[in-house]
Amino acid sequence: MFVLSYRNHEDFPAFYGAAKMASAGDAGSLYNGQAQEEAEQRWFPNAQPRYFYHLAYEAWIFRPISNVAPAAAFFLWSGFSLLLLIGAALWLGTDLRAITGWTKAESWMVMGAFTPIAAIFVQGQDTMMLLLAVLAAYKCFELEKDLWDVAAGALLGLGLFKFQIILPLALLLAWRRPKLLLGFVPVSAAVMGISTELIGRHGWAAYWNLLWHREPEHVWRMINLRGVMETLGGKPWMTLLGSGALALKTVWYRPANARNHFAVCLTAALLVSYHLHLYDLSLLAIVLVPMIAEEIRTTGRWSMGPAAILLAAPLYLGLELLHALWILALVILWLYLNLLGEKRQRAWGMNKKRTPLVAVEG
Repeated sequence: MFVLSYRNHEDFPAFYGAAKMASAGDAGSLYNGQAQEEAEQRWFPNAQPRYFYHLAYEAWIFRPISNVAPAAAFFLWSGFSLLLLIGAALWLGTDLRAITGWTKAESWMVMGAFTPIAAIFVQGQDTMMLLLAVLAAYKCFELEKDLWDVAAGALLGLGLFKFQIILPLALLLAWRRPKLLLGFVPVSAAVMGISTELIGRHGWAAYWNLLWHREPEHVWRMINLRGVMETLGGKPWMTLLGSGALALKTVWYRPANARNHFAVCLTAALLVSYHLHLYDLSLLAIVLVPMIAEEIRTTGRWSMGPAAILLAAPLYLGLELLHALWILALVILWLYLNLLGEKRQRAWGMNKKRTPLVAVEG
């Protein structure tokens, strides 16, 4: 899989080229489209240009591997992503064992079989870092302590290189747990400061220009409300209206516990994000694995539903060939509504009826 993706050159050249520019002291031109293309073509002459449009501090994460040849850098990055995958699987080990019966050492293979996670390796993407950061934030958040909420916010701030997901997630979570912002805001300010130091103040204007004027996207690839609305002929204001309605529903919803709260907010954040690709759905592993495991523990079986569709690998290939990946957003919306429902709350061990205490006469 790694060899195939390197030959197809997917997204990795954008990260490698950005790291090369930062290493050469040319970070001020990081958001100059022509400069990016020249850097990529220098090292990947047969690749189609893919723009680096994440916050500049991420280029420094790739800097260590930019000191080696492109092929070696790609395999080093894939190996690093594999280590992060194993770490995430170990962290979810108890839930994965409940689903598969396998040991912790074997459970990472189950995670890797989830199509969005496999897409990270095929694309040479950076989303495995985001998955581990959000998973760590989830583990802190479910402890329901103020100090751990601050830690959860700080971890989310580290993932700001994909702000289109992290910002709505942090804000939705902070609506009921505002202490989270005590960690999120300082870390976000720090990574913004590092990015400003790299690109200079004028670099932000170039960044804005790159975001809005780069090559048009295929909205059928957007697995969110935007993808649904615009593919069906809707206007941007319709997407904004739908996203606002879903955000309001999320903050008004009274979660049964921290796990349900995080799952609902994460699913909502994916739906309202402006930019969402297949590999970004890897974050759903944080929702699906505990949800399925708890249902198996509670009821002895798995009632399938939207999770079964999201785990069906052939579906992704079929929708890609039909230019209809946006349909998956409807499945995620179904999952979101399922998480809100009473049936799902019972399956997560929530809303259990308590037996009233009876006074004993004697």
